[in-house]
Amino acid sequence: MALYKNGEKINEGVGTDVLGDPAYCVAWLANTLWEFGVTLQKGEVVLSGALTAAVDAETGDKFKAVFTELGEIEVEFV
Repeated sequence: MALYKNGEKINEGVGTDVLGDPAYCVAWLANTLWEFGVTLQKGEVVLSGALTAAVDAETGDKFKAVFTELGEIEVEFV
């Protein structure tokens, strides 16, 4: 994924940047929660990690994320 802010590429990342495979992150979470007596429940949403660091957004900023296989998405903060 490539991340653009106001037309300038500011960051990029790939799924394997998340512990080598996003599935490993979910497995780690499930195993760690189990140690505390908590289990993941059917239907819960689990985010397996971020492809890029969080960035500041201000009024008027436009962001675009370009994914290799999924396409593009844009957002503007008004």
